[in-house]
Order: sequence, then C-alpha cells, then structure tokens
Amino acid sequence: IVRGMCQIDPAGFVGWILPSLAPVFGSTDQPMAVVEAAFMIVDTVLAALDEFEQHALEESDAVRMAQVQGARAPCYELGRLVVQYMCPQGDYVQLATRQLATLPSFAFLLRPTAINNSTDGAPRDLLMAVLQKCASCLHSSSADQALVVARRATASLVRIASTIPDSLMLVYTDLSLLVQERIADPAVSLPVKSYLREFQLALIAGATTCSLPERKALAQPVIQPMVQALKALSSLSLQSPTAFIEFLGLPHLDQAFASNSNVDEEARARRGQLSNTLSMLYICLNRTLGNSETGLAAVWSDYVDDLAQPILLLIRCIHALWNPAHWQHLPWQSAQAHDRLFGVAADGISTDDTTAVGGGPMVKEARDVQNSLAVLRGHAYRCLGKLVHLPELFSGSDEMANNFTGCLFADAPTLTARHWRLLLVEVMRPVLRTVGNWPGQDSSRRGADAVAAFIPAWLGPLFAFCTEQLGAEWQALAQRNSQVTSNSERDVGTEIARDAVIRDWTRAWSQLLAELLSAIMYWIPDATQIEHDLMSSARVAIDVANKPNTGNPALGSWLLHTPDMFAATLTACLSALKFSDTQAVNRVAMLLASLTPSLALIALTP
Repeated sequence: IVRGMCQIDPAGFVGWILPSLAPVFGSTDQPMAVVEAAFMIVDTVLAALDEFEQHALEESDAVRMAQVQGARAPCYELGRLVVQYMCPQGDYVQLATRQLATLPSFAFLLRPTAINNSTDGAPRDLLMAVLQKCASCLHSSSADQALVVARRATASLVRIASTIPDSLMLVYTDLSLLVQERIADPAVSLPVKSYLREFQLALIAGATTCSLPERKALAQPVIQPMVQALKALSSLSLQSPTAFIEFLGLPHLDQAFASNSNVDEEARARRGQLSNTLSMLYICLNRTLGNSETGLAAVWSDYVDDLAQPILLLIRCIHALWNPAHWQHLPWQSAQAHDRLFGVAADGISTDDTTAVGGGPMVKEARDVQNSLAVLRGHAYRCLGKLVHLPELFSGSDEMANNFTGCLFADAPTLTARHWRLLLVEVMRPVLRTVGNWPGQDSSRRGADAVAAFIPAWLGPLFAFCTEQLGAEWQALAQRNSQVTSNSERDVGTEIARDAVIRDWTRAWSQLLAELLSAIMYWIPDATQIEHDLMSSARVAIDVANKPNTGNPALGSWLLHTPDMFAATLTACLSALKFSDTQAVNRVAMLLASLTPSLALIALTP
C-alpha cells in the first residue's frame, strides 16, 4: 500500500508521511517494533521513488521527473531524521543494525547530478552524515556489538560505494581522512579494518571518473601495506616447513604439554597476524577480482609477483605439516602434543576434545593452532583462486606451472580429503575456468599459450591421483560399512563424518570434471545441429557467436587439439560414474549424455 501510494503522488505522499515518522525517530522511548516498522516504511518509500525515477528516465517523462524532484526536499529531511536517530541501549544491537541497513536506500538521492546541481548543499550534507554515521558504529564497548553492528556498518559502506562510487569520489578527501582515522583507531578491530579496506577498493574500482593511473595512485596506500605485511611474514616463517613449525609455536607447545607450562603468547600473536593479513587480502581480492568484478585487475597486476610467491610458499608449508617426513625427526617431548597436532587430523576427522590429555589450557591452545591452520589454508587457497584472474600471473607460464605444481602437489599423498575438496573448489576450478579466458582484445592468442604452457604439467597427474584415491576411499568405506560390529554412538558418528568428507571430495571432483566437459562443449555443436549441417552442406559449422558461454573456450580448444588429454578427460569422467554418490554421478552423467551424441556423429562423419 505504501509503495503504491508513493508512486501515485511522490511529493505529496512523502510530505504527508514525514510528520508521522518524525516523532518516532525523534524519541528513544518508542517500542522497538514501532521503530523497526518506521525503518521498513522508509525503505519502501525510497525503493518506490527510485523505481519511479528509473521509469521516468527510461521514458523521458518530464512530468514524473518533476514529481520526483518535488519529493527530494522532504526525503533529505527524512534522511536527516534517520541518521540522527539514537538507538536506546536496551535494543541497541537490533535497532542499530536495522538503522544501518536502511542508510544505503538513500543512495539514489545522492547521485553526482543531485550533488552538483543542488543549491543548498542538502545532498552533500546527507551523504557526509550517512558516512559519518557508519563510521561512528565501527567500534563499541561490547564484543557482540562490535561484531554485529560494526560489520553491518562496513556492509552498508560497501553497498553505498558499489551504488554511487562517483558521488563518493566528490568527497574522497574527507572520506579518506575518515577511513584512515578508523584504521588507526585501536578500538576498531582488525576484521573491521579489513572491511574498511574492502570499502575503499570497492569505491576505487567502481569510480568511472578515475583513469588507470589515478586508480593505481588511490589504491596504492590500501594495497601496499597488505603486500608488505605478507612479504615480511613470508621471510620470517615460510622459507622451509621447519621454519613454519617454529613460527606456529609447535615446539613450545610440545614443551608446554610435557611440562604443563604456560603457552607461547608470542606464537599465538604471530598466528593471528598472519591470519588477519591473509583474511584482509582475501576480502579485498574477492571484492575486486571476483567472477564478475575485474575493475582493479590492472592495479593488482603490479603486485602479482609479490603476492603469488608467498601464498604458494604458505600452501607448501601447510601441506608439509601433513607429511610426517617434515616433522617426525624433530625432538618431540610430548606424545599428547604430537597426537593432538598431527594424529587427529590424519584422516580429516576431528576427535572429541574431552579425550585429549594435557589439561584445559593446553587443549585449547592445540585447538587454536588447528583452527589457525584451517583459516590459513582456506584463505591461501581462495587468494590464489582470485589471483588467477590476472594474466600477468602466467607471464612466465613454465616457471609458474613448476611453482604451482611443486607447492600444491609435493605432499599430495599425505593430504586429507578436506584438503583436496578445498583445493578443487577454491583453486583448481577457478584456474580451469579462468586461465586463457581473460577479457581483452589480445587475450585469445595469449590465452591459448598460457593454457598450453600451464595446464599440462599437473592436469594429467591430477586425473590419475584423484581417480585412484577416490576409488580407494569408496572401496575402504564400503568395506568398513560391511564390517561394522559396534553400534556405539561414537563409532556411528565417526563413520557418518568420514562418509560426508568423502562425498564432499567426490562432489568437488565431479564439479571440476564438469568444468572440463563444459569447456569441450563450447566448441562442439549439439547433435541436432550437426545432423542439419551434414544434410545441408556435409560440413559441421560451429557458431560460437550464438553459443552460450558456459565454459572456458581456450581450455576447450586445447583439450580438443590434445588427443591424449581429451581421452584422459573422458576416462576420468567415466571412472567418476563408479563412485557411490548420486549427486556427483548425475552431474557428470548429464554432461556426458549431452556430449556423447555429438561425438558419435562427428566420429561417424567421413
């Protein structure tokens, strides 16, 4: 009803409802439900006006544009009321998050034309008030409030930056000072500072008024500290698996288990620093180098060498922890620490913490180490999966292929199923989807060369390893299920966990095979088109222009022109049909069913 009435008479309706909303936002004594309803009405009104204005612009309707213009003044007043509302302490978290979620709705009123054409400065004042309100919520006296409210504040800033980046560039000097004050504020947590950097990069990436040199100049103070921090940590901890073990504080933890002494606070701080650095880097890469976001690709390219090498070394060191050859020779004093840190993760299944020996603080510290390794592993995989969007990463494809293969697969036989699932999802699939498929006029030849130089070094071994290992895992699982003699809840829970881990790996493998089949299908018409072409001209035509882009064309072309790899791909797909997971089998079987008729017709063509 509110939306409909607003679109009938925008200026009249906003002017009519404003006096009803003013008392709600002017008092802290209103019930929470009433305030939430008021925020919902504001969201609805602003969404209706935005839609109304978009239709007016599309149809060049001067009358409706004048109606929207008449509604702007009361909307600016409404924005002032929303920004100045002070949430009562009793309901602070709920109402503050709702208030912050409403602020991006005012973005359509704050476009560059509105700011530049305003005679009273109301749009600019509202924009700065919204930004300052978000910035004021970035730290709080309560940990829960800092986690929930500050995250909502940064999310609202990112939404505003993505919606009206050119407007924010008009106030970039003031905005930059505001952000730097919060980044320098010790009361603002490290995760929140990471999201502030995401906000800055989202703004720089979306600003259409900035040239590439200007983007690089603006992004350099944001990116350079992350790069320098990662390089410093790399030189300290990633030169060898032994150095990484020392960096994590595992020898000291081993001694603490043996002597029941205090934990190493410095090691904990080092782990936290590396985790936060990688987390910040991933957040920024994900915002600006995602599947559809490449606005800062040319900016990140300047740092690709400084980022890729430490990340690959980190992955190599993390993988080495699961290979006993790298740590068994160390003088471990405590069997409990040894088992706690390495043995429990041998098959990727965690054990019950209550069964660990060594006391509460030691168990918590060992669990903290395991959690840190899980975070580091996940972020390192994801960062590498984002960096493949940069063609410069493969400028020396042979060297990159050797580094990639060595760091990711040197300890492959000892990695757990969870490692492999993450590797396939976060690294391998982005690589197969992206390498050679970069935007740009000169990407075709460069893409084909990159695929031919980079993929062969590891794709064939990956086929052989995953097919063999998954086959062995499914066989072992079937054997265990047939020999279960205990009905204890613990045994049943362990078997369910093992089954879930193997299924996750199998499904990730099927998704990777699907990427390869989709790349092949990019170049192969369906069977109906082949039959039509053969009957009309005795030649099969590939109409790439009208074909949906469902795969990597550079990868598909290379596979079709490399008979051994094409055959290996089909063999791996057929082998995957034997695994006892319906979802994985169906995914591969459906693509094979679509591809097989076309291959059969092509094979039978003289």
